[in-house]
Amino acid sequence: MDDTDTTAGHAGGADLGTAPVISPGVQEPETPARAEPAVPKTYASDSFDPEFFGGIQFNTTADIAIPPSLIDQVIGQEHAVEVIKKAATQRRHVMMIGSPGTGKSMLAKAMAELLPKEEMQDILTYPNAEDNNNPIIRVVPAGRGKEIVAAHRAEARKRVSSRNTMLMVLILGILLFAFFSGQILMGLFIVIILLMAFRTMMPRDEAMVPKLIVSNKPDSKAPFVDATGSHAGALLGDVRHDPFQSGGLETPAHDRVEAGAIHRAHKGVLFIDEAYALASQDNGNDFGHEAIEVLLKNMEDHRDDLIVIVAGYTGPMEKFIHANPGLESRFNKYFFFEDYNGGQLMEIFLSMCRKNGYQLSSQAEAWAREDLRELYERRDENFGNARDVRNLFEKAVSRQADRVARLDSPTKEQLMQLLPQDLKE
Repeated sequence: MDDTDTTAGHAGGADLGTAPVISPGVQEPETPARAEPAVPKTYASDSFDPEFFGGIQFNTTADIAIPPSLIDQVIGQEHAVEVIKKAATQRRHVMMIGSPGTGKSMLAKAMAELLPKEEMQDILTYPNAEDNNNPIIRVVPAGRGKEIVAAHRAEARKRVSSRNTMLMVLILGILLFAFFSGQILMGLFIVIILLMAFRTMMPRDEAMVPKLIVSNKPDSKAPFVDATGSHAGALLGDVRHDPFQSGGLETPAHDRVEAGAIHRAHKGVLFIDEAYALASQDNGNDFGHEAIEVLLKNMEDHRDDLIVIVAGYTGPMEKFIHANPGLESRFNKYFFFEDYNGGQLMEIFLSMCRKNGYQLSSQAEAWAREDLRELYERRDENFGNARDVRNLFEKAVSRQADRVARLDSPTKEQLMQLLPQDLKE
């Protein structure tokens, strides 16, 4: 047998007892390592329908990441998210129609985050020397308002301190003169008259300090103002009643001015849920129709500085949109919110647990899944969508706190874990 046959025999493993023949200068080839078969990773969520959690795999709620942006936290309203993004870019007013708890207010807040960062402003009111009942309004860059008020207060304190010092010196001089001249009673009478004159004739310096009615930080984002349930005064601004209107005790007119939600939402979003309450005919003294007219005027005059979002139920919102001809032309973007299904309700519940640091046991997770599925299937006109989920979570946390309080030395896991008995009524 020649060398070729010998090498081939060893290569085939026919003679394992004989050392292999290796040619000089030739390195023996390494035997490739056998690849271990990949073991698929399993999750606790794999025992449920993959579509139930939107394809998310997790073992506990702590594994679910929460997006930093509010618009990315919205669950089950993908089309509404796209509408809000487009409306924020175009600075368009939006009408949201649907059942409660479907994420209308959350999307409105998210829209404020999406607005471009602009130069914010502060609004101050000043006393008007020519007309006390017509205060002067001044707009300054954001952050300057507090500085202006602080400077005026410091100057007022300085003037008060100087005047008080002068008054004390004058009173002391009168008393000394009265004492050495033997006219003490006359001196006391003059001092009393002097004090009364100062009290009634001297202007109150603190009353001349301007009032900051809208304050913003220089680097603040676009404001979001929830004006739900606001009456006309709270929405459009108001002037407080002064119980002391004479005798030197009255409150200056500029100090009684209150900014409305429209002013505080400048450069941002004004959200009015149940907006149809403004057009209600039940109360003849309500200035809701006037508020609608002023609101429409501001929407037209400040179309680049104010976005208005109104929301409510389907039927009442149809009446609201016809309450004023201008509403139909201003709100040209409508969106109808559908009810959340059982899977979306469960996803919302898991998100609430994650945000608050709680974890569901596997049994509690299965119970919540079934309970929310039944809640959706048995829904009626009082179905609250995410509000019902929030109520379930808050009651579960309350029961869990009572249960953990009875434990002698609860662990951290026990303090933050929800069990089935915590979820059940």
